[in-house]
Amino acid sequence: MSVYEQGSDAPKQSISEKMGCLVGVLIVGVIGYFVITGLTSPEDRFKAGDCLRLDNGEYKSADCDDDQATSKVYALMERDADCIEVPGTSSTYYAPTAKGGYKRYCIGDKDIDLSRTINTIAVGDCVVVEGVESAEKRSCKARSSRPVLKILENVTKFEVEPKGHGFGDGACQEAGAKKTKVAYGWALQDQGGGVDSRLDALSWDRVLCLGA
Repeated sequence: MSVYEQGSDAPKQSISEKMGCLVGVLIVGVIGYFVITGLTSPEDRFKAGDCLRLDNGEYKSADCDDDQATSKVYALMERDADCIEVPGTSSTYYAPTAKGGYKRYCIGDKDIDLSRTINTIAVGDCVVVEGVESAEKRSCKARSSRPVLKILENVTKFEVEPKGHGFGDGACQEAGAKKTKVAYGWALQDQGGGVDSRLDALSWDRVLCLGA
């Protein structure tokens, strides 16, 4: 053991040793910050199956039994187009990840009946359209149900003019679905900003060409 008295010559640290100590302190500080504040990447905060509540326009985790929890994460995907196929999804949330990329959270109503969603609707299935805001998959024997004759993708709203109940059938007629009586357009709502959210006002992700 060496004893250094006041005023004696103590061994000097090299620059590399000092830098090593500084980096070590910074790493410990950053880890401590994340542990103390609980801040992690969105992927760590939200997982498929988590319930959410809206707080000043931002999604926050919530207990599924909480009255304020009205939404649910059904999946995490790379693109909006992937969320369309996830049952129950009606909107997406665009958020950064810890690795520098971005993820799309496929979000929908917490209490929705997944068996009636139209995310995976196919030609030959039947739907019931209620007003211009809602369409549900139903038995073809159900009252007011209509058969799906054709499904169009990424149709501009200029091609599908409003026409009373549902939407006009011009795009469906042009696509060869001559027996279309009602065309129903829908799109996922982009709640995370970006180019996709601005394009929401211009096109439908899907248009269902419905028969009588």
